[in-house]
Amino acid sequence: AAAKDAEFDRFWAEYPRKTDKKKARAAFGRIKVPLETLLDALRIQKASDQWQRDGGRYIPHPTTWLNGERWNDATPEAKTDRRELDCDELEAIRRMMEDS
Repeated sequence: AAAKDAEFDRFWAEYPRKTDKKKARAAFGRIKVPLETLLDALRIQKASDQWQRDGGRYIPHPTTWLNGERWNDATPEAKTDRRELDCDELEAIRRMMEDS
């Protein structure tokens, strides 16, 4: 029980919305997933637009996140400076693929 309490304390410290700690602790106690799996997902989701928007207004309560197994949610796409390739670039790529 002490180990699970220590894991919950790490989860709670990482979770950005501190709401209803008692219920969150109970939900956490039912989770059979490694703590690092939860924390990895949490770090990714904390950086998402949804969780950043309006001062964190759309961050689920921790109990909701745990009960919903939200660590399994699809992770948001990483933002990149992507651009469309022009016709010349596409043609060059096509030729390189044919040559290989």
